[in-house]
Amino acid sequence: MKITKTLCFFVAWSLSFSFLAQAIPGTLNWYNGIGTGMYTDVAYKKILNKKKATPVIVAVIDSGVDLEHEDLQGKIWTNTKEIPNNNKDDDGNGYVDDVHGWNFLGNAKGENQEKARLEKARIVKKYRDKFEGIDPQSLAYDPIQEMFQNAKNSLDEDVAQYEEYRGMIGKGVFDKETEEYLKDQLYYNLNPDYDDRSLIGDNHGVADAAVIMSVRTVPNGDENDKDVALAIRYAVDNGAKVINMSFGKSFSPYHDKVQEAIAYAASKDVLMIHAAGNDAADIDYTENFPKKPIFDYQDSTLRKMFLNIGASTRNPGDMLVASFSNFGVSEVDVFAPGLEIYNSVPQSDYKNLQGTSMASPMVAGVAALLKSRFPQASMLEISDAITRTTQKYDELSDKCIKGGVVNVLNAATYLNNLYK
Repeated sequence: MKITKTLCFFVAWSLSFSFLAQAIPGTLNWYNGIGTGMYTDVAYKKILNKKKATPVIVAVIDSGVDLEHEDLQGKIWTNTKEIPNNNKDDDGNGYVDDVHGWNFLGNAKGENQEKARLEKARIVKKYRDKFEGIDPQSLAYDPIQEMFQNAKNSLDEDVAQYEEYRGMIGKGVFDKETEEYLKDQLYYNLNPDYDDRSLIGDNHGVADAAVIMSVRTVPNGDENDKDVALAIRYAVDNGAKVINMSFGKSFSPYHDKVQEAIAYAASKDVLMIHAAGNDAADIDYTENFPKKPIFDYQDSTLRKMFLNIGASTRNPGDMLVASFSNFGVSEVDVFAPGLEIYNSVPQSDYKNLQGTSMASPMVAGVAALLKSRFPQASMLEISDAITRTTQKYDELSDKCIKGGVVNVLNAATYLNNLYK
């Protein structure tokens, strides 16, 4: 479905320059400063302001973009080959009226999927009749059965946390926010029998020169693997050089399709930036999808084109790593600011937010910024510039591959020397 107006939340820190709401004292733009910030302001003064900016398309695969937000005016990608609202696929790319991107969670009637099951609930529904009640020990090893059992165990644990509240819903016991949360969990996210595809079916403030392409794929629940794979391919085929993905999940039954899309993007020199997740877990040992491509050696080109980002704070020392951030010395590439981020939200408003979903667009913005000033550089070289020049911290030496926080000044200097 075409993107016509705001659908859900989108983080556009890299394009936000004016501020209306009150920021928490000490948090306004800290992430672009020195100290534990990314040294963006210094990079502009010393290097970037001296270079002409070339527009770079950044695809945001997420829950949607507020196309009418005041800070995004003039920053939204437009498909110039498409004539708006004529119900025709003018550019022949398979998507009718995709003027500003595509909504993989909508249909031709303008209806949108908002709620969805977690992937574990989908797996239980799909394989329940086949495996439930069967003793796993009586079967030869079957990876599908193992996935089902793991998903069912995890789902049962989650449901048990909320089951005692089921009978209290609608009785005036909870405030509105709590009531809606419980409904989401019990009626939708953790309900194997909720049909989250009935509506759409299965046919399917820093980077001043970034242009945002909205690709809506993430509902209130887990994203569908097929939607993610199609979204990546859509972004690549329509000119994106950077893809931000601030989402993730613990189960991915069709991850091979997502990996094929990731490989396709890498083959077209498109850099993918992915949030590491907010479970305070070591994702070297805990599943978090989509994953970095697996190769026999750490420094493979394909792995360089998919960066996992952890969240850092403005506080040095033991508090540098955000308490919620996932980590992994093999699976997380770098850290970037992700706590107390003063951010744009729908309805032209602003608020402080946190999460690796903040840190990921930080790095996507940096990638777009560097590409805009060094258009001759490949996205592989941009990836190297970002990861090879991090500000090193002892606290990150066992938390990520590069052991540091992204530093825009260092990365810009790296590229400046490369292209003297």
